Amino acid sequence: MIKVNNKPISINRFNDLTLNIKSPETDERIIILTWHYENDSEFFPLACLTRKFQSLERDVILYLPYVPNARMDRVENDEDIFTLKYFCELINNLHFKSVYVLDVHSTVSAGLLDNCILLKSDDYLNQAIQTIYELENDTDHKNLYMFYPDEGAMKRYQKWTNLHFGFGIKNRDWNTREIVGYDLYGLTEQDIKGKNFLIQDDICATGGTIYQAAKRLKEMGANHIYVFATHTENCTIFDGKLGECRESLLETGLIEKMFTTNSVFDKDDNFLNEENLIAEKMEIYDVTLKWKFAI
Repeated sequence: MIKVNNKPISINRFNDLTLNIKSPETDERIIILTWHYENDSEFFPLACLTRKFQSLERDVILYLPYVPNARMDRVENDEDIFTLKYFCELINNLHFKSVYVLDVHSTVSAGLLDNCILLKSDDYLNQAIQTIYELENDTDHKNLYMFYPDEGAMKRYQKWTNLHFGFGIKNRDWNTREIVGYDLYGLTEQDIKGKNFLIQDDICATGGTIYQAAKRLKEMGANHIYVFATHTENCTIFDGKLGECRESLLETGLIEKMFTTNSVFDKDDNFLNEENLIAEKMEIYDVTLKWKFAI
């Protein structure tokens, strides 16, 4: 989805499938193009809108809350294609005044993007924590621990709160890339038993690592488990199958509630309707870029 100053645009096509869009009329000097990434085919409409407003001598800002290809931030062999590098080159060729990104998966992205401004998702995390306190009637704020599904997440996020925390380390079969073991660090069994946990990560793609973390915490006596992920891919949350588990992450019974944003997950998605019980386990925060950031 692409928005112009927070107003969604319609991307239509002619019978031959070529692009047919119209740029909205606006007198604003600053144009914020928000790209809630759905697929790569949105790039060409984005480029056309950018060039249109630049031809009108407007300052064009890109808000790209989720940076696609960010997980492909290195190449390990000759067959690999450095998609993040080439994606960033395409963005840079549009010469945006600024490019805002939210809780980017890899700092390589920020280094490759010109005029890049990093935004944290700590405000959304704090909202999630307050909601959990209310749900658990935890007035003393003593029964909630943080858990980070890997060491990288722990290093990035553990300074965001003053809550006790632990983290996990995945044992992976690099031939199949499947997780074959999962170990917990920083917490004793006494720390875990009866406590509530909030698992935090930047991206929930397949949900596999979060599933492994929640499963191990439950095995060691954790009470309720919640999840906060800045970016969430809805197809895996609802349809994805988790290895040995034939259910999606929110159908396992391990997760009480998941908090995320609409960076790649549209809050008006068809999955989120009153008839879908999974919707009750989701709380989605709107990542609309406030004008104060952009001016």
